Amino acid sequence: MAATSLRPPGGRAARRPVPVTRVLVADDGHLIRAALIELLRTEGDVETVADTGDGRQVLPLVRWPVPAGPSPP
Repeated sequence: MAATSLRPPGGRAARRPVPVTRVLVADDGHLIRAALIELLRTEGDVETVADTGDGRQVLPLVRWPVPAGPSPP
């Protein structure tokens, strides 16, 4: 599950923000989860926002964005 937001890249003066993909990592294997988080940390445009080893904890960790304005019919 990933969401995209905008943030300026660290250490550089930028005119335009760089798109950032926000990721929640869920895997019951602690070593696999830790390795995946470390791998994602090396990417400049990915931010790990949460992790869990229990699939039942995924939904409480996700915050769904609420669209602005009236909802579609």
